[in-house]
Amino acid sequence: MNIVAPAKLNLCLRVLGRQVDGYHMIETLLLRLRLADEVELETGGEGIRLELDAARGGVGSETSADPRRMVPDGERNLCWQAAARLFERLDRPPSVRIRLTKRVPAAAGLGGGSSDAAAVLVGLNRLLGQPLPPVTLLELAGTLGSDVPFFAAEIAYGLAWGRGQRLLRLSPPPPRPVLLLIPDFGVSAAEAYGWWSDDRDAAEAAAAAADLVADVLPGTLAAGGPGAEAEEVRPVAAGVLPWPAELGRWEALAEVAGNDLERSVERRRPALRKARQALQAAGAELALLCGSGSCVAGVFADESACDTARARVPATGPGGAAWTAIATWTEGPGER
Repeated sequence: MNIVAPAKLNLCLRVLGRQVDGYHMIETLLLRLRLADEVELETGGEGIRLELDAARGGVGSETSADPRRMVPDGERNLCWQAAARLFERLDRPPSVRIRLTKRVPAAAGLGGGSSDAAAVLVGLNRLLGQPLPPVTLLELAGTLGSDVPFFAAEIAYGLAWGRGQRLLRLSPPPPRPVLLLIPDFGVSAAEAYGWWSDDRDAAEAAAAAADLVADVLPGTLAAGGPGAEAEEVRPVAAGVLPWPAELGRWEALAEVAGNDLERSVERRRPALRKARQALQAAGAELALLCGSGSCVAGVFADESACDTARARVPATGPGGAAWTAIATWTEGPGER
């Protein structure tokens, strides 16, 4: 069985807070892309056998960078873990060969690993005669990562919150061309959320100190009086999203698009800010960090604008390092 495992964009990502167990609760709008990995499943044999292959450069890519770069192998790979957990839930010895052909860059915030894991869960469940109902499959997906339930639900567009298991299916906006810029470094979700927490804690400490100074020395610069200047590091507060029907319009999405992780990640990886600004200068209607990074995406009004931007945006980052540029489309009604 062959299954397509698409990438995704987080058009809106709000970090609602950190639980006492350290896990971050989020609210996010997820939209699938046509850029996708391929997962081939074959039951039989002993154990779980994972093979990694590469579609060099991927769809619409300008470089020959190996998309398997930074992809874990063996038991560390989410595909392997997905198969292991499904067989464990069924109380059966594992027996499957998984061939994963990568196009979606890893550690880029595009959800490639999560999508691959969901493809294994959904595909393997079908091959075995669908012993697990959809609700159980989604629960199992949630144990693998917060993006896995979205892909396992096989919807093109949705609002997810909490740890990803809470999903609301939405009607996607019309397809738009997207230009992805991927640097030669990755950003893990643990790093991105850790930086967000560090910045939030620092902002709260600074605010508490300013309040104390204001009580003792009112009107001073340290108290935030006239002329006081400080970098704002507090994440954007979660806002109220428009009525679900409105979220299928790009005009409405332009008002709510954003990523709470963006500022914290860009502070540690300033090259990503330059890439996002380059996309904006090249005419992107939306330009934002993908998930936890390190990919930066620009959404354009039409293919001509995307092609023009692709020619204008530099192919090298700071220090002469090559960036991978991939042109793709969002999924949506009226596919071209």
